[in-house]
Amino acid sequence: MSSKQVTLKYHKGTIVISGLESLPYTTIDSRTNSLISYGINYKKITEYLKEKNVDYEDLVLNLLPLGQLPKIKVKLRDYQKEAIKSWSQEKMGSIVLPTGAGKTIIGLKIIEMINSPTLIVVPTLDLIKQWTQILSQSFNIEIGNIGGGTENIQAITVSTYDSAYIKAPSIGNKFLLIVFDEVHHLPAPSYRLIAETYIAPFRLGLTATLEREDHLDADFPYLIGKTTFRITANELAKNNYLA
Repeated sequence: MSSKQVTLKYHKGTIVISGLESLPYTTIDSRTNSLISYGINYKKITEYLKEKNVDYEDLVLNLLPLGQLPKIKVKLRDYQKEAIKSWSQEKMGSIVLPTGAGKTIIGLKIIEMINSPTLIVVPTLDLIKQWTQILSQSFNIEIGNIGGGTENIQAITVSTYDSAYIKAPSIGNKFLLIVFDEVHHLPAPSYRLIAETYIAPFRLGLTATLEREDHLDADFPYLIGKTTFRITANELAKNNYLA
């Protein structure tokens, strides 16, 4: 494809590729004559280069160090095990469960399983507090927070959607897993840029309902992957999981 040194860099939400004249998922930046692409395409680009046996220097990642996370001692219900198993096939996509069905526990077990720098994105400051408390108790490490005037970035960090959007240019290459709580917020015009500018190859959406009145839920497969598991309140009630 090219005899030049191929280099990948991260710049304010985009992947900048030098040393190639063309590459899928990219466009040409006329100012620099480099190929550019949204961070969301990082996994696809690197997989393509490996498939074509192209040697490249990867300067994209700036990961925060994370040691081995302890195993969370919790007994999962059968549907929670199935939800995790289904998501694990591609390590992308949404899990749709009714309120009270244990979405947070599923998120924790997936964070434990991936054991990589993780950003959890939530819509409210109250949810930052809730997630921070349970993450800290589960993993016994300092949990970062971004939002409400706080900016403390750690290997596992909880952020509001607004702050994750604002901070994307500087932290979009620091996490390999991104968890979107209440993921139905994500397709909104500004929030979708979180999914597009972060490079995280592993993506999990959690919600009780994906559907939106503006029909932007059609963009979920592109933004985070398909729905990997869904179960209704009626189905859980039949098995005495919900009152």
